[in-house]
Amino acid sequence: MLVGLDECVPNLTLRYRYFGDGGALQWDEDGTYVGDGKVRRTRTYEWPHPLSEVVTVLLRHGLAIVALDEGQTLPWQFSARMQPVNGEPDADFEWPEAERDLVPCTFTVVAWRL
Repeated sequence: MLVGLDECVPNLTLRYRYFGDGGALQWDEDGTYVGDGKVRRTRTYEWPHPLSEVVTVLLRHGLAIVALDEGQTLPWQFSARMQPVNGEPDADFEWPEAERDLVPCTFTVVAWRL
């Protein structure tokens, strides 16, 4: 869900495409979402997959969707504007209160093979 947002601007701004076109989005950044360390190989590729594509692929492969949830928190800080939940230092991160209901941070699909 967040793949379309610009994480560096002071408000929720769409910058990248949400729907895939077969091409990868590319970044060159030495940071990592798992701590303060740096990586040597900085090139990252990501392919956007809208929620409809993910669910459709599961259904086409014979799985039954039993739950679909969208979450408002992340276990890592996607944007410097995100705040720790309840101000706790080791908590998940969320958007400022005025923006929390505007865009989901995650989605979870639970599916069973029939």
